[in-house]
Amino acid sequence: MKFGTLIRVVVFLAVFGWAGYTGFMIAYDYFDTSGMVGQLVVDAVTKRKAMVAAGGSPAVTQDIAKDVRGLILKESRRQQIALDEGSLQVTPGSYAVQVSMSWRHPIALYGDRNLFDLTLWMDRTFDTGF
Repeated sequence: MKFGTLIRVVVFLAVFGWAGYTGFMIAYDYFDTSGMVGQLVVDAVTKRKAMVAAGGSPAVTQDIAKDVRGLILKESRRQQIALDEGSLQVTPGSYAVQVSMSWRHPIALYGDRNLFDLTLWMDRTFDTGF
């Protein structure tokens, strides 16, 4: 094998490995954030059901949506997710809460150097049972 061919193969493998790792990290970030939002909705609904069971006011999806929005903002700051707060919309609906949001995932070039930020978005509807 010639030296030039060896260099091309090594560069190809490095680029392919970097692209695979980056794709995996993007998917992991999306599913991790989506799972976090799902858990926060479950937590807000459970809290509201406990308040109703203790004799509180009936659960209203507007209150649940307000709680979910606050929890998402708090948790995204804690986990240092680059959430675009202007894009976060938690909309109450009939027996459901719809969450629409976008956040940035940095595409690392090397070490702490970022090539660019990729915008990820999520638009899901969660059943509240109320």
